[in-house]
Amino acid sequence: MTEKAFLIGFGRRARAHLDALRKLPQFAVGGVFDRDPAARARARDAGLQVFDDLDGGLRAIRPELAILVTPAAQRLAPVREVLAACTPRWLVVEKPLALTYAEGRDLAELCRQKKVTLAVAHQLPFATEFAALLGWIRSGRLGDIRSIRASCHGSLFDQGSHLVDLATHVLGVPEQGEWAEAFRHDDAETLRAVTDLPARHAPDPAHAGALRFTGQLRTARGAALHIECGLLVPQPLPELGPWLQKRIEVTGSLGIAEAHVAVHAQLNAFSGAQETIETGLAEYEAALENFYHALLEGRTAHIEHELATLARLEALQQSAALKRPLQPGALPAAAGEPAQDEPGIALSVIMPMEDHRGYGLRAIESWTAQQRCDPALFELIVLVDRDTTHLSGAIRRLLRPHDRLIEEDAANEMAHYDLGIRRARGRHVFLTEPHCIAEPQAVSEALAFMQRNQSDGLCGRSTTIAHNAIARMEARMFDEGFVDWSQPEHFAKVILRTVLLKRSDYLAIGGFQPQFDRFAEWLFAAELKRRGYSLHYAPGVGVAHLYSDNFPLLDKFIQEFTDGECAYRLAEDNSAFCQEYFGDPPEWHEAMRFDAALQRQDLRALLVLLHPFRRVGIRARVRALLGVAARLPAVLAGNASLLVRYRRVALLAKLRASLPWRDEDERYRHFLRYWDRTTALCRVRYALAHRPAPQRPAAAPGDLLEAQHDRPVRGLHGGESWQGKRFRWCQPLVGVLLPACARERELQIRVLPIAAQRVVSRTVFWMGNRVLQAEVERSDGGWSIVLRVPASTRSVWLYWLSPALRGGRQHGETRALSLPLSALAYREAEPRTESIAGPQGQIAEAVS
Repeated sequence: MTEKAFLIGFGRRARAHLDALRKLPQFAVGGVFDRDPAARARARDAGLQVFDDLDGGLRAIRPELAILVTPAAQRLAPVREVLAACTPRWLVVEKPLALTYAEGRDLAELCRQKKVTLAVAHQLPFATEFAALLGWIRSGRLGDIRSIRASCHGSLFDQGSHLVDLATHVLGVPEQGEWAEAFRHDDAETLRAVTDLPARHAPDPAHAGALRFTGQLRTARGAALHIECGLLVPQPLPELGPWLQKRIEVTGSLGIAEAHVAVHAQLNAFSGAQETIETGLAEYEAALENFYHALLEGRTAHIEHELATLARLEALQQSAALKRPLQPGALPAAAGEPAQDEPGIALSVIMPMEDHRGYGLRAIESWTAQQRCDPALFELIVLVDRDTTHLSGAIRRLLRPHDRLIEEDAANEMAHYDLGIRRARGRHVFLTEPHCIAEPQAVSEALAFMQRNQSDGLCGRSTTIAHNAIARMEARMFDEGFVDWSQPEHFAKVILRTVLLKRSDYLAIGGFQPQFDRFAEWLFAAELKRRGYSLHYAPGVGVAHLYSDNFPLLDKFIQEFTDGECAYRLAEDNSAFCQEYFGDPPEWHEAMRFDAALQRQDLRALLVLLHPFRRVGIRARVRALLGVAARLPAVLAGNASLLVRYRRVALLAKLRASLPWRDEDERYRHFLRYWDRTTALCRVRYALAHRPAPQRPAAAPGDLLEAQHDRPVRGLHGGESWQGKRFRWCQPLVGVLLPACARERELQIRVLPIAAQRVVSRTVFWMGNRVLQAEVERSDGGWSIVLRVPASTRSVWLYWLSPALRGGRQHGETRALSLPLSALAYREAEPRTESIAGPQGQIAEAVS
């Protein structure tokens, strides 16, 4: 009999489950659900039936096997939804069972009430090497177990959960007297001093764990587990990559046994007997298939085993956070992560103290002592780190019994927000800043708004606290921007001073990505919009916001936000999403393609037009001379010239905005330019420091209009649209790197009619020392330019120089624009023909 399966989530891990199930005739995947449209599209491409609604899909399929392939932070809500829609025979969740023991216990109870078998996809016990290791232990060949040493590259709640699960198979469930002690380290700069960190090394928001983690568990019977996770774990077999470096070694009274994933299992008895089992990647990949065989046969771990694993994971994690030993399952309520949706608590207010600006205690008091509502309706979670821990005593005196203070270091402020949300007990989370004073009706208005409206969250109103002109200008800029942000269609409503979210939605999306610092705020807002969530403006929910009163504080914020944005722009597979929500800044592309060597190449090319005997008009010579002058700083100073140019404009705008005797409206205009140009400077600085090595392959025949900074075409701005046609503006100087070719080819250029005819007619084309003649014709309301490119035995640059459009800067345009290209193609040249008189007066064609 074939059992129907249903996949909830369709990321990379879900495809591994799909491959395993397709190898088993006992299962057939009946449907897939994922919130992400891109994931649903991938599932359709895999030939699966895809549902846009989880409840509808489950009711339509009625699966015997439901597989929850989502991060552990997204457990409770989807499990409840599954069990409300159907009663599968098995419910499989990805490891670990949950992020807290309390939530894992709740999940187990829900499944017990529905008589559903709950299983966690801990597959290592079903891999050949680890199955052999457990077999030797259970058969007594190691005697009494004394110690277990385990290590992995990933975080504690990711790969580390596999190792703790294996240890639970050896040690059994925790008994009275077992304790855990651990150490964690998340300072990437310190780790970089001793190892080469990967390009992206921030903590994974979907799995709890530090960049460096070591811990130990001691049982009452004397056995010990020593575990090491993170970036400093040795990789003795680098050819396997970091994610296959999971190792475990067990020492008993009769011998030692070890297992390494996809490598081997080995037994060394003290009597001299040895046994080795060689394995490989195929055995590791078959482990998930073996897990499903065991599920059918009832051989997977009992839920009490999974809860024991989770209790040990949580004890290790919290011991590192509290810096003292803990017993599994005996965590203090103030430090642990309690069960979600605690009765009576509707709202959790999250407030990291990093940027308190002297207002932190007043901000706390505005929540704990001045709200006009039932105090039991909400909790306040305040987070401090090593720089603000001196405030802990004063903070505790202001907190109510059910409020909490979390003393834990984090990578940055966004990581603190994420930590507070994951430990919240309310159905909703309200994010605010420690320099914001809440209005007395903030909580009651927020909860009333959520009851009245079909909304996934809200952003509130903020009034101004400004101590000087700089603060007033920042407030004015925010207020002008908020006119657009508050509109229903705009995505940018995750504004940390006053935003409310459903906690389950936050976890379902995956939360903030702290590796992108303050840009994670806008990134999460865009992801909400992309996935169809809606936040609305709630003017009744208000705070008073203290604005920055000095430029260094503004500079710090701009750099944190912009560096995060730039890091995201360099991430993979996000260009379309990034351009849709965050634009396409020209300075980013200028810096990414800036190359002093190419500037020298351009200068040499422009000097060709200045040769006294070259047949070039006087206007083209003047433009070439100006181009040479513009490139001299880059040729002489390299990257520094670009930085100096952007820094000069930003500093000049800052200076003009600082002058106290100027009219405030005039100062405000310069303040806006300071903000814009400082942001541009940060983008340029980041791009120059982090861009990949330039690659300039020669142009292959075909359409070149979509060429980017690492392609053979230089001098094109980003894509735009005019009357439904896609086009790209040229800079005055454009270069195309053509390959060596034994035959003549042609470059075909189509220009939209929005360019003046003089720009087309005065464009000069040349290659090497040779000026080329272009064929120009009117075409489709624009112009068609065809260039015959002579054969060349080496790769060579073809250039053209056009006049810049006039009047652009009067309309706020900062780019230098010339030709608007709708097509740029490099093709085989059409044969040229000419008519000649043949024999007997007939006309023949000669093909050149």
